[in-house]
Amino acid sequence: PFVLQSYQPGSEIALVANKNYFDKSAYKLAGVDFVQLSAGPQAIGALINGSVDMIELMPTDYKVAKGNPNIGIAVTQSYQYMLMQLRENTPPFNNPKVRNALEYAINRQEINKVVLDGLGQPAYQPFSSSSPGYNATVGNTYTYKPATAKALLAQAGFPKGVSFSLVFPAGEADFQSAATIMQNELGPAGFHMSITQIPPGDLYTQVYEKKEGNAILIENSSNGPDLANNFESSYESTGFVATSLGSVNSQVTSLVQQASDSIDASVQGPLMQKASAIVMSQGLEVPIAF
Repeated sequence: PFVLQSYQPGSEIALVANKNYFDKSAYKLAGVDFVQLSAGPQAIGALINGSVDMIELMPTDYKVAKGNPNIGIAVTQSYQYMLMQLRENTPPFNNPKVRNALEYAINRQEINKVVLDGLGQPAYQPFSSSSPGYNATVGNTYTYKPATAKALLAQAGFPKGVSFSLVFPAGEADFQSAATIMQNELGPAGFHMSITQIPPGDLYTQVYEKKEGNAILIENSSNGPDLANNFESSYESTGFVATSLGSVNSQVTSLVQQASDSIDASVQGPLMQKASAIVMSQGLEVPIAF
């Protein structure tokens, strides 16, 4: 329905209506301009002053937007979630018990309350409770249990605890706040975490190619109607994340491949429930909040 009019790298993509589109009457817009802005104050400021008409609202800006009578807010359930990806082919996260301990070392409720202003949902597994992929048996098993985490670390051979480095894209207020909370609350669980911010443009090069950091605080936004898509990059042998972090998992891959035959929830849901249980029991990733 739209075609490219112009493209300015790092600035703007301009689309105009396609006059030859077969069903152009269904699309009322003359065009759409995608303007690149930094998330947070710059984006909300552009919305308030009229430079842009729509943004993806960050939780930290929700109160500002809600208090402005000229801004309309659309809120809906989301499968999108904040998570920690782990470098599973090098210490300390090549040890499954260390990964499993980390699942009990994150206070997801506190992060949802403080960082997301209570608008999200603690992520005790990769699918939210509103998703067909949600595993009711796993439920809220992986709540904040520092004593359990310390005991698992001791079983793994680390009675004095484990140190690791966390990296995340610079300039993301939500990530910064979440990382600070985690750094404080990982201590009682036996983890000692350092924090490094990476310029967003350097993230793939520095982290996924040059292997900086043991863990990455990132957002998974691919968790939509095709539920299997949530795990493809992370656990299949052809996945970019999987090959970079050493997280290839044959069990999850088998379930993803079966689910790829259909995007029907009745087909994908039960398979992704099984995959979700595997991901959590093996500590393959650390979901934090939807």
